[in-house]
Amino acid sequence: MNEVESLRSLAVELYKSKLTVDEARQGHSIIKAFLKLGISPEQHFALIKVCQEVNDSGFTEAALKLSQIETKTGMGYHQVISGFEKALTQLPGLEEKVIDAKAQLKAISDALLKQKQELVDQEEYLKKYQNEVKVKKAQLEKELLSKMKQLEVEKKEVEEVVALKAELTQK
Repeated sequence: MNEVESLRSLAVELYKSKLTVDEARQGHSIIKAFLKLGISPEQHFALIKVCQEVNDSGFTEAALKLSQIETKTGMGYHQVISGFEKALTQLPGLEEKVIDAKAQLKAISDALLKQKQELVDQEEYLKKYQNEVKVKKAQLEKELLSKMKQLEVEKKEVEEVVALKAELTQK
């Protein structure tokens, strides 16, 4: 009776899945083959996906690339995958470091820009101050010439007075 119930249940499942008995037999053979190869039931769909991708042209390119990496690095498939997985785990931390470095670079760039602006302002102030100094120098030189002329006149007057005094003394 149990066998009849099991057969009926199987028939209902096949009908619902829209499978024929031959297709179910083939599926059962495939599952047995997977299990013999050590492929767990959780990995069956991933293996089926890989088998579907074998027909894709990208699969060949990926296989060649993996072979080149293995040859170049001298590592096997498991080592390459292990290294890749390790790199994937480190990626978020590295991305965070890049973001921090970019923030620091921006801060330094902003500070540098501010310093450059201050330098430009200081240079403008210096030029203005130099122009003021030139004007003041010209003004002082003019005053000096005026004073020198005045002193020259006074010197001549003193010399004339000395000469007159000497003449008076003789007379």
